Parts: sequence; structure tokens; C-alpha cells
Amino acid sequence: MTNLDLFHAFSIAGPNENEATNNLFFRNDICYSYGYHFPMAVKVRDAIGNVTHILWNAESHSKTTSKQQCELRWALGHFDLIEMYTLGIDTPETVFNLKNKGWQDLMIAELVKGVKLAEESAKAYPRARTTKEYHVNNIISHMWRISNIAETFKLKSKLPNKAKKWSKVCDTDMGAALALFGIDFIEFNEILEANKAKAELKREREAAAAKVLQAERLYKFRAFELRSFGSVTGYTYLRFDSAKKEVQTSQGVVISTVEAKRLLRLIDIGKVVGESVDNKYRVVASNGVFKAGCHTIEWTEIEAIREQILNT
Repeated sequence: MTNLDLFHAFSIAGPNENEATNNLFFRNDICYSYGYHFPMAVKVRDAIGNVTHILWNAESHSKTTSKQQCELRWALGHFDLIEMYTLGIDTPETVFNLKNKGWQDLMIAELVKGVKLAEESAKAYPRARTTKEYHVNNIISHMWRISNIAETFKLKSKLPNKAKKWSKVCDTDMGAALALFGIDFIEFNEILEANKAKAELKREREAAAAKVLQAERLYKFRAFELRSFGSVTGYTYLRFDSAKKEVQTSQGVVISTVEAKRLLRLIDIGKVVGESVDNKYRVVASNGVFKAGCHTIEWTEIEAIREQILNT
């Protein structure tokens, strides 16, 4: 049995089923990586035994475990996953039931942990120079997550006081909600706007540099100094090699003069769509631009070499 086989088996297994590979196993609705120290996922069942949620270990243990988590998440994609930061060696190994004190203690610990993680991001916020947005998003994410957990498992009364205050104001006044963590919402919005302006300026500079590079590559292609090049415009460019009597594209494709003449005749009578170029590239459009296979060619490119093709 492969790891993927085990993950799929876990997704459909009953509460008392178990299975194992060399480094993975599941039992009693909990899937583990390498040992009991790292439960990756726990099934939550309703009163009649149907899986309603998956408690998902949001922590990671190693590169191998991270890969396993990606594969397991894919296998469990049809379930509602709830991220958890308190799943560990003390996770109760019984079918999930909130009446079970061990499970209730775990969920309450998760509510407390969520506030703690948000507070850690709030503490890092003032010192952050380029990651302030990251820390604010972390605060919002953790507080939303534990509010959802409290709602789902009917534990609103167990929410820490700061989380209760957050829940009262977050939907109507995010400024007040973030103020609970010492974040000045007006100042933060100013930082966001400044970051957006910087990002836009960076995009403009990168676009300008790309245009210059594109022009240099196209010039060398026309001068037969480059056989092909990656176009940043999305268009393919053409040149005619009179010595070899062939059309060459900037993607490195070569078309004989005979084939080029045939295509020009079909273009002129409006019957080129559906044809294949050299029995390889099917023409799918000739209105506005010429599209064949992965080539998108402007008409100016074709017209620029038309006479050279016809006179050869």
C-alpha cells in the first residue's frame, strides 16, 4: 500500500478501522505521520457516525511530513477542514465527541492558542518593516479561525475575553477589532496604500525593463543573431531566410516556402481556419490575429514577409 492509498483509505474508513504503511498509519479516526507525536488529521463525526469536519494539523514536522500533508489534504478535499495548532501527542484517541472531557479540553486549548498566536503577530507588528500586512493578516486569520471553531462546536462561552470582544465588533468595525491588539487601523491603511504604490512602481519598472529586453531580443532575431526567444508580449514573430528559403518563427519553428505560399493562398480566400501548418499546428483563428498551435501572430508580421515568400 502506498501513502496515497492509505490517505484514500482513511478518507472512507469507519471509526474503528486501521491501516498502516512504513511511515504512516491511522486508527480510531486519527491519521499519524511516523508516530503518535504527529497526528495529521482527525475526523469529527455526528451522532449517527457521519464525518462532519476534519481537524487539520496546521503545524509541520519535516519536509517529508509536509509532502504527506499535501497529499492527505488532496485526499480529504471534499471535507470541511478546520486548522488546529494544538493537535499533538496528547490528542485523545477516541471517536470525537465534545461530551468527552479530553476533547473539550483540546478545543478550549485551541481557542486560547489562537489568541496567543494573534498576540505574537501583534507583538511583532511594531518592529516589522516590510511584513506589517503579513502580521495583521495573521491576527485576522487566527481570530476568525477560533471564532469559527467556537461557533461550530458550541463553545462561544469558552472563548477567551479578547476573542469575545473581537467577535462583537469585527463584522462592523475592523478598526476597533484590531485596536484590541494595539494596531492603529488608520496608520495600517496608510501603510497599505504606500505599499500598493511601491508595488505599482515596481511593476511599472519591471514592465519597462521587459519592453527594453523584448526590443533587444527582437532586433537580434531579425538580424539572425538569435534562433528563438521568449516573448513577453505573448506574440510570435516571423522572419524570412532567403538563403534557406524558409520562414522562421521566434519560437524556433521552421516553415518551408511551399507551405507558406499554400497558407497565404488559403488566408486570401478565407479558408485557412481548420487547416494544419506542416500537419502539426492547427489554425484556430485568423480574425484580428493568426493563431496556429501555440503561435499567436499579428497580421503585420505576415504582411512584412509576404512579398519575400511569393517572390521566392
